[in-house]
Amino acid sequence: MIALNLIYAAVYAVVAVSTLAALIVVWPRRASRDAVPLAGLMLGVAIWCGASSAMWYAPTVSQQVFWNRFEDLGVWTIPGAFLALALVEVGYDARRIRRWVAVVSVVLANLEWINPGDLFDAAFAPVTIGPYTSYTVVPGPLYRAPIAFIYVVVLTACMILSRVYLKASGIARKRAAILLAVVPIDVVSSSLKCTT
Repeated sequence: MIALNLIYAAVYAVVAVSTLAALIVVWPRRASRDAVPLAGLMLGVAIWCGASSAMWYAPTVSQQVFWNRFEDLGVWTIPGAFLALALVEVGYDARRIRRWVAVVSVVLANLEWINPGDLFDAAFAPVTIGPYTSYTVVPGPLYRAPIAFIYVVVLTACMILSRVYLKASGIARKRAAILLAVVPIDVVSSSLKCTT
């Protein structure tokens, strides 16, 4: 019988590899207006899923803590890239806004990584899953606070895309609908990251 942690590691690894494959297809088209934000989104998903795979495979608490914190680099990349895609859809050249979101994302990811005064992760408690011991986060006082930033960014992108969907027609409307369909995945994944 295959251990449950190995199944998790394999599923995350498959998603990471497939997302990297899609990134390789998109990157040569980076001259188009939406290729760079899409590539950023895929890179964030690949980092998040690759680190999650490694975390589920890692046997020691120090390795799991490292990969848990490495996941944050991907988690913080996804909302900013999603907002950049939404802004591109409306034809808005929002370099300043994208830079601001990127800077805030990097700062929050680094704060979580450094974890000053155990503000984000107070400790890691062992949880046994079959023969495997996983270490889950014991939340610190600011553990759930950064998720508000993610939700604000995602909701802003949703409002922009909803406006495009309602006012546009043809391919622009279909693209907005596809991007709006991705929102539940982003919200659920962010929520899972905050509860695990």
